[in-house]
Order: sequence, then structure tokens, then C-alpha cells
Amino acid sequence: MPHPTDITHRYQALRKRSFERHLDLFLTTCFLRSPTQDLSQVEPSVYQAFLPTPQEWAFYVQSQQAKSYATSVNNINIGTLDKAIKAWLVDNTPQLKEYEAHHQCISPAAFNALPEPAACAYCKLTQAQFETLRQAEQIQTKRLRTRGTSFEIDCKIPELGYTEGNLAVCCYWCNNAKTDEFTAAEFQPVADALALV
Repeated sequence: MPHPTDITHRYQALRKRSFERHLDLFLTTCFLRSPTQDLSQVEPSVYQAFLPTPQEWAFYVQSQQAKSYATSVNNINIGTLDKAIKAWLVDNTPQLKEYEAHHQCISPAAFNALPEPAACAYCKLTQAQFETLRQAEQIQTKRLRTRGTSFEIDCKIPELGYTEGNLAVCCYWCNNAKTDEFTAAEFQPVADALALV
């Protein structure tokens, strides 16, 4: 059973990641929706009601995968988008707490109530097998200090974020391979193949 301090730290890290990603998605979508590609009219009340369309989500994913700032996706230059978002963040730093207060994320109580999984939700690697691999230093990650030392939390449907009922506890490999592009159902054949390795 994880120590309560570890659970609190994991929840705070998850909430921070969730908010940063959702705010970036929100600002990207506002940029797309603006006829002048202007973020100056963005307000916390708009964030509170924000829901991207499937097309906006697809654009967001493509923009995150751009190889350079010179890349354009749907005639939108990624460098221009990036500069607009960075400028907005600088100009609105004092308001970020207000935006964060409106962010929908799993509650601390619901997070703490997540069951300790016996196995990865996708490939069925058990906790014991995962621990054996970890102790044998078989987990290869560029972020070992922050990832790969325990099971992770994944969003079954990426667009819904870290919300109650949308979470799966999974191994590092499945979480890494699933990315934000697949739903749980779409990813399952890949997880089945990973289980064979």
C-alpha cells in the first residue's frame, strides 16, 4: 500500500499535468476559433464551459507532433500558435489560479479511492512482474526519476482528461505506447501484442 504522502504527491502531479495539458488544448482551440488568431479575448468563464470538437482535438494532437515551428497544420503555422500561447501565458500569469479553479479533474478523494491494481489494465502485466523488471533495471525510460518506477494513470478516452470514470491504471509501457491518440478500445490490440513480449 503506498504511503499517504506518495498518494498526495502523485495526485498533485497528475492534477498539474492535467491542468497544463487542458489549458494548452483550450488556448490552441481559442486560437483556431479566432478569425484573427488572437487570444486577447480569452476569459476564465470561457474556459469553464470549454469543450473541444473532435476536429479541434485532432488539430491539437497534430500540433503537438509537429517536428518544427515552421510546420503548418491546416494552414496554421505552429510557430505562430506557440508564440501566441506563450505570450498569453506571460500576460495572464496572475489569472492562472482562477483558470485552475475551473479545471475539471478527478477529486483527491476519488483519486485516493482508486483500487490498487493487480495488473495493468491493458496488457495484464502484474504488479509483481513489473516490480521484478524494475529491480532488474529492465525499464528503459528517459525520465526514470519521474516515470517508470510504478504503475501510471492513463485517460481511457484522451479528450476527457483525468476525470472520474475515465482512468485506467497501467504499466509504463502501455501508457507510453497508447499516447493521447488512442482510446482504450483502439489500443487494446497493441496491448495484447505487448503482452507477448
